[in-house]
Amino acid sequence: MLGHLRAVIGKATSVGPLGLAPLKYNLTCTNLQQTRNAVTGFNSHNVDQLWKSITLVSKQGQRRGRGKKTNSRLIKDLYKDQVMGDGKVKMVWPGLNSSVMRGRQVVQQERLETPVQDPNEAVKEAKETKQGRRRLHPLDRGYTSATICGRDLKNTTSLKFLDQFDYRVIDTRFVSHMTGMFGRYQRAAIVVVCGNGNGVIGIGSGKSMNKMHAVQQASNRAVVRLLYIERCNNHTVLHDFFTQFYATKIFVEKKPEGYGLDCHRVIKIICKLVGIKDIKARVEGSTMPMNIAKAFILGLVRQKKYEEFAEEKKLHVVEFDPKQRNFPKVLASPSICRKGSEIPTSESLDFKQHSLQGRVKYDKPKAEPFFTRLIGWNIHLKKEEKRRGARENLYELIAKYGESRSFLAEKYPEARLYNKIYPKNS
Repeated sequence: MLGHLRAVIGKATSVGPLGLAPLKYNLTCTNLQQTRNAVTGFNSHNVDQLWKSITLVSKQGQRRGRGKKTNSRLIKDLYKDQVMGDGKVKMVWPGLNSSVMRGRQVVQQERLETPVQDPNEAVKEAKETKQGRRRLHPLDRGYTSATICGRDLKNTTSLKFLDQFDYRVIDTRFVSHMTGMFGRYQRAAIVVVCGNGNGVIGIGSGKSMNKMHAVQQASNRAVVRLLYIERCNNHTVLHDFFTQFYATKIFVEKKPEGYGLDCHRVIKIICKLVGIKDIKARVEGSTMPMNIAKAFILGLVRQKKYEEFAEEKKLHVVEFDPKQRNFPKVLASPSICRKGSEIPTSESLDFKQHSLQGRVKYDKPKAEPFFTRLIGWNIHLKKEEKRRGARENLYELIAKYGESRSFLAEKYPEARLYNKIYPKNS
């Protein structure tokens, strides 16, 4: 060490290029001390090795699936957006933010008036120009704004789809199973329904580690598995029916035009993709979206025409519409019709009961208001018993005769209310 120090001092005591002798050092000075570079774990290992020493999980722990999420969150890039010499005062540090040699000259530490070119300038500009969360139209948000369930995939994703079909996600979840090699293996499971709005429907499911890849996989499978559904006047189902898939039971009722879709949200999406506009459906049992979709599509496929019902029962299918004063209208007739003597008394002739396979949906009774259990409610009923229905009858008389009078007013003119209390056309 002393031999090396003497050689350096010997060079320093030589005459410089300007003819000036530099400062001479005295070896006998008491302030001169030996120094050495300390080698520790912080300057002998890179950043990845240091983070690994903190977030390390043993091999047994890795097999059991430990430290998958928490360890990745702990690791942070401490040098992100940090540039040496870039601050309030722009400095040149040789060997750090600039090269040590510039040609044959040694770069000196100095202060710059012009800022140093930032190597992360492109990254910062991208962050500034980066748009935030994509704002969706309220009709495109689906069930909730947090998940993709119920969304129109064409308007909310950049995946590739066919132009003649619309795609909707009806269920998304994460499924996992244990493996001996990788531990708990987790994937995203997506269910997609596609349709053209004119009687064609398809359903498919996909699983993948990447959520968008699972959506694309499910969409491709839905297009391959297409079905055609018969509709009545292109707005509702052919008839009332009952369908079941495992523990999911659905009662579907045929409704007139303009009624709307009164059903579960999964059934509502399928109806829009098929082209059904008026329907009422009640779901009982399991409400798993996949089971509801399969049960409803299975019921649509199993629909029968009135001619098939007529041939099956060997009877005429007759409609009694109250809008037409229950005038009988024959919808279908069999090739050979049974006589009345051939029909057993135990056989039901109700078409609705036959189409629902003898099932009856459970109508839960409405809960009575709390005030019906109070003592004053009975007193109120006794007082209003004489006037019960008087207001409704009054409105009916005004609508029918143009004034509040009895149907015996023509025979008995005194059977008329006093006009000061109930004036005419009031």
